[in-house]
Amino acid sequence: MSRDPRPPAKNRRELYCATCGRADRVTTGALLRFTKEGWPKCCGETMALRDRDQGEANTELDLPPLRDQDG
Repeated sequence: MSRDPRPPAKNRRELYCATCGRADRVTTGALLRFTKEGWPKCCGETMALRDRDQGEANTELDLPPLRDQDG
């Protein structure tokens, strides 16, 4: 039996409120549940997902440009 030499992945994701600074750890299961029930809110605003180690919220989406509807 071989053992995987890699350490288990740490849960570094958290939900962050930019208004009051509240930060809650979040699991993969909770993220999946949010897709059905809606994203959590705090201080009347939607919370951002961030990496605890980086301390920055992922608020920018990297989306492809929209196609021109005329062409």
